Amino acid sequence: MNRPRPFLIALFLLGAVLAAACGGGSSQPRTEKGLENAARQAAEAMLNGDYRKAYESFSKECRDEVPFGEFESTARLGVTFLEAFAGVKFKDFKVTGVEVRNFTQEGGEVRIALKPPKQLEGFGEDGEFEPWKWENGRWVAADCSGLGGGGGLFGDGNGDTSAGPTVPPPGSGPKLGETVDAGNARVTVRAVEDPVRGAAIDPAPGRRLVAFDITIEAAGGTVSVASQDFALQDEQGYVYEAAFAGREPALRSTNLVRGRTVAGWVTFEVPAGAKLVALYADLDFSKPETLVLDLTRK
Repeated sequence: MNRPRPFLIALFLLGAVLAAACGGGSSQPRTEKGLENAARQAAEAMLNGDYRKAYESFSKECRDEVPFGEFESTARLGVTFLEAFAGVKFKDFKVTGVEVRNFTQEGGEVRIALKPPKQLEGFGEDGEFEPWKWENGRWVAADCSGLGGGGGLFGDGNGDTSAGPTVPPPGSGPKLGETVDAGNARVTVRAVEDPVRGAAIDPAPGRRLVAFDITIEAAGGTVSVASQDFALQDEQGYVYEAAFAGREPALRSTNLVRGRTVAGWVTFEVPAGAKLVALYADLDFSKPETLVLDLTRK
């Protein structure tokens, strides 16, 4: 369940950029350089708000799966949250490199490097290699997850995945109010609100909002913190990633130096009837996630 994190504060949005960057525009030569140029053009289209061009960089199969309106609304929502929470402009991210590997005239893989604005220095890293192919005279993305229609960094549209860590035996994990060591951080879940009422957003039909009041202390060095560092699991093994809006005051994205503490609410949207069993923190993504709350404990 270790999730890729191109940038800690905008996981789903920047994931879309890196995925979209694997496609290309029309009239691209069927060469490695042509693919590189197509990838750069698609990434820059996404950064500049040309969502139609970014959408057209995906394969026909992907576009049949996810309509343009759904892709555009997801992208615009992501830009809004990024700019509101981080205080930067999405267009200020810059494409700094395009790497191609396993190239053939039928397809291959591309990785895009982005440079964040100065305010977010230290949050960036290269994206992952993504598959693409030659289709109808142009390069297009072969991985549909960047369109937001299912899988990949977007989940299934509701933040659900089927893979998850093993749930501990009921009653054996950390209880509410107990402090847990998680990498260089110490995490305490102080309260649970289930369901959340009066949030800034309403849950989708058949779903409910659940929020956790969490305190994080940097105990062993600098710790990067974001709500997307937490994952919630139900008894069926489904895992839910944090919503981008919900109970306030929300946990803010920040870097904590040793000895500093931050607190706030992390909100999840889950099925109305889901029985929740465990909350995990991923504050050191090179290591396994840490169980910070056993919801089966009474």
